[in-house]
Amino acid sequence: MSKRQRPKDRERFGKKYYDGKGLRCATCDKHSHEESWCPAAQVRPEDPALRCAWADQLIDGERVRVEVYEGLTREDAIARFDSQGAEFNKGNPAAVEAGGQATLKSRLGYWKALGADRVVLSWVWYGVPMPFAEPPPREHWANAKSAVQHAEFVDKTIAEQVALGNFVEVAPEFAEVIHPLMVEVNGKKPRMCVNMIPTNSFLAGQPFRQEMLAKVGLDVVRPDSHLLVADLKSAYYSVQMRQEALPWNCFMWEGKCYSARSLLFGNSLGPWFFTKLGRPILGFLRTIGVSCTAYVDDFLGAVDPADSAAVGPQLEKLLQDLGWTVSPKSELVGATTKTFTGFIINTEAMTYTVSQAKIDKLLALVEQALAFGASAVPYKLLQRIEGNLGAMQLAVRPALLYVRSVAMARASGNETQGVFLTEDQRQDLADIPGLIERHNGADIRPTRADVFAHGDAGGIGVGARVFAQRFEGEGGASTTLAEPLTEAEMHGSSTLRELTMALRLLQARGKEWVGKKVCLFFDSKNAVRNILKGGSTASVEQLEVCKQISKVCAELHIVLQPEWIPREDNTVSDGLSKIYDNGALRAGTKAKVQAKFGAKEVIVPGFNDATRGVVAAARAHKEFVVVVPEWRTQPWWANLRQLAKAAGRQPLKLGSYKRAFDMAARKWHKIPHWPMVALLVKAKDVRKMFD
Repeated sequence: MSKRQRPKDRERFGKKYYDGKGLRCATCDKHSHEESWCPAAQVRPEDPALRCAWADQLIDGERVRVEVYEGLTREDAIARFDSQGAEFNKGNPAAVEAGGQATLKSRLGYWKALGADRVVLSWVWYGVPMPFAEPPPREHWANAKSAVQHAEFVDKTIAEQVALGNFVEVAPEFAEVIHPLMVEVNGKKPRMCVNMIPTNSFLAGQPFRQEMLAKVGLDVVRPDSHLLVADLKSAYYSVQMRQEALPWNCFMWEGKCYSARSLLFGNSLGPWFFTKLGRPILGFLRTIGVSCTAYVDDFLGAVDPADSAAVGPQLEKLLQDLGWTVSPKSELVGATTKTFTGFIINTEAMTYTVSQAKIDKLLALVEQALAFGASAVPYKLLQRIEGNLGAMQLAVRPALLYVRSVAMARASGNETQGVFLTEDQRQDLADIPGLIERHNGADIRPTRADVFAHGDAGGIGVGARVFAQRFEGEGGASTTLAEPLTEAEMHGSSTLRELTMALRLLQARGKEWVGKKVCLFFDSKNAVRNILKGGSTASVEQLEVCKQISKVCAELHIVLQPEWIPREDNTVSDGLSKIYDNGALRAGTKAKVQAKFGAKEVIVPGFNDATRGVVAAARAHKEFVVVVPEWRTQPWWANLRQLAKAAGRQPLKLGSYKRAFDMAARKWHKIPHWPMVALLVKAKDVRKMFD
């Protein structure tokens, strides 16, 4: 018996009308849904009349492996892609005449040459699907006030998309659900959206990771590199919907019912579709040596200044070859400063900065809230402050401390009665302008540090050992901290005691570290999470200690970088190698790698953040071998290949492995036959790349 609910007894499970607990899809191996309604399961329509023999042959044919482009010069790789794409695209029934407006569908052969899998190829040709846990009930929703207020803009948008064939007028009876139109205004730019909550509630909850600058910035942005930004024009409208989904993709305007043949802003699967469509593009670019990332319809590349004049046009042509339209707003002339996803990136200073326009918007909201004084502050106003401030965290690192504070204040009120702020909460709001002024401009390279410390908190005291360390070996006299806890501190949680240790250490040694970056190792994941995420809304005490830590760091211009290591490894005598060790190789494999490269040290870094492990290893060893999966779509792949090339040795393919050893849990885990590769890396090259 399926756990999903029947229409007659629908019940909310968070944002969904079905209970996804315990469900796992056999196709995509994701939790929260079943294969029968997985958006990646059905690669072609069920109705044979909707199928295309030419497209099916391409979709079902052997996948092009992106490694065929490895080892070629960038120009040769692109020429080979163009040639293969043209060959695969021969006979495309959707091909357009020269000079016509290309679509993704009209360039299916080029997606094939890029190395796209059969799921992506099926989306490009047949459109993206909307399989439901159960069909949503027939409903007609009235448009939002924002659509009426921007009626002229809505009229213009609908007329444009009707002319392009993306919107089609249909009889109201055709529509299963008529969604409410709304208009969102981001700055001065309005965007027509559709509130698809009635339909989204029955779609699969698809867990996935988007590439965020906070995660991949270190891999992509290098000192003094030239940045390129490509923006896809009308990207959502370029992605077509599966024919069967059209009755659930409708809206009403001025008495007319429309069905959108394209993806609409508001579809909960939209970001996942774009992430999947972007992966083969990123994989190709990284394979040919272009460091890059993407967020929905925006692409960021970072290249050597000598290459930027060539890479900009190559990136634009690649996207056009795939059927995308590149927006005139794109900045494909390389420069050391560009704006991407709202952040100003500067590769000379190696900083992220929030634009003044975003700061002014937030400060205006804060001023509105403070103007209420002792009266109740509107709940949604605090919600907007929370969202705008949280979005700045990449450039203003302590921002989340104050986000937590606002969230805790908001939790004490409700949408009807508003929120009565305490004096301390009003002071936190008043401190936000100064916080932004002091901290706007965070360092892109959080793995760099001038001082390293291992800290621990016991039941009655705290201790830490501090030392300086360079990239190649250790250096600097170590110092120690050993202090008792107060009786009140002894009764606090272990996380609170760990945070207290960090505060005591900064208070005791901080004046020696003015203007420096301090890496502090904890064996408490919660303590690290509290410092990185700005405390906890569940604990006022932890939030207050995090604020004090932030205050000391601000006064002394210290950048604190917390890192977690396993409890058993949190001693200096164990050496630093374990901070980057994600697993262990079998003795025979390790001996094979050592014999091949003549290097003693072999590391297996965390696969989701290999760069951090490589930088950590370079602090302790002059040269070492890195063993990682051969994942060309990962942001760290291009960097590792460049480091291996600089070391002058070809990578060693190790074949596919079935198990990996987890050092923290001290046990073997099954892995899905990942192809592994070993690469020689020298510390001086790591320093040159990241320092």
